Amino acid sequence: MRNKEIILRKLFLGILFFSLLGCRDDDFSVCEDKEEVTAKFSIGVKLTLHREELDTLLVSDTVLTFNRVEFSADETYDSYEWNIGDDPRVFSDRKVTLFFETPESNLEIRLIAKRNPNTGCFPDDDGIDTLVRRLTVIERLENPVFGKYFGYLEDSPNDSFQVSIIYSDLWGIQMININEGCNPASKGFVGPDIDFLYKKLFFGNDKGSYYYVDGCQDPVGWLFVAPNNNDVIIEYSTGGGDKYNAFPEIRTYHRFIGKRTN
Repeated sequence: MRNKEIILRKLFLGILFFSLLGCRDDDFSVCEDKEEVTAKFSIGVKLTLHREELDTLLVSDTVLTFNRVEFSADETYDSYEWNIGDDPRVFSDRKVTLFFETPESNLEIRLIAKRNPNTGCFPDDDGIDTLVRRLTVIERLENPVFGKYFGYLEDSPNDSFQVSIIYSDLWGIQMININEGCNPASKGFVGPDIDFLYKKLFFGNDKGSYYYVDGCQDPVGWLFVAPNNNDVIIEYSTGGGDKYNAFPEIRTYHRFIGKRTN
């Protein structure tokens, strides 16, 4: 009789243990993919060129004057309250796009995000969170990309030449000798369109127009200046046409590696 009681007691304890364990698992699974309301946002430059392969938002906390800067909440909230520097306006959309006419140092960007909280998983969550980030705005013509760079093509190390990024009051920002021999400034042409960013730029004409003027082979690509401000990498492609016949589907890809010479 006693053995039977012991067996029944063990059986009951076993059922109770697995029942409680199951409850804990269920509770955990309900909350495992949830999180408290947390303000999150990105800062980036909104580009203006429209090549199909171009990602039009470049995330950065340092921008140039007159860049189109986008502040974008990373998640969907019930409401947004943006305070940007000393701008008296309060913005309430998920995305805000502005440009700055003058340099700024440590400009405060504040987002107050509100969303109905999940108090079942987070009983102390009040549904409101604030995130503050800082933005630096550099004078446009003080961008470190300006200068002359001597280097070579990675797939042709013996092919060395100089690339220049210059500015003139008449033509604005120009890129000379990319591709090698492309010199629109010599005849007063503007050259490939340029999206000008801090320590980098995107160059290439808008989709549907091709640049085969004065030695240019419709160059399209990115220029990146290293943190030391001396080394540069230019990743670009050229077309297979000429000023009479453009063949945009025929592209050759290149990688220029150079060092600043001035």
